[in-house]
Amino acid sequence: MKNKEKYLDDIINLLKNPTMGCRFRIEKMFKSEDGNCPSEVMCSRCKEKFYQWLEEDYEPEVDWKKVPMNTVIEVRDDKYASWNKRAFIFYDEGAEFPFVCIGNVASTSSCRAVSWKYARLPEEVEN
Repeated sequence: MKNKEKYLDDIINLLKNPTMGCRFRIEKMFKSEDGNCPSEVMCSRCKEKFYQWLEEDYEPEVDWKKVPMNTVIEVRDDKYASWNKRAFIFYDEGAEFPFVCIGNVASTSSCRAVSWKYARLPEEVEN
């Protein structure tokens, strides 16, 4: 499911009330906790980023503190790279690469811990 499919009703409401667009992008696209746009994004680039975001896969919020150790998750360091299956160890909220996992799930010989930038639960893919 793409973001444009998940947020279709919200997008229709934005078309009816364009003044809500900024707040929607801050909350949904940038996921800003302080309610502000990221400093590196200028208003002129925001529209372009919004159209890109609409085409991206929807990734639901996961409370990583509740994910049990050794849960199989999918990870990657680049937003456009393919996903790799790994055994989840823990989540370090303040780190640049917050998802710490052990080796390759398919191979028992690989057991070193590695940090990843992006992660998702495999069942998210099936929906």
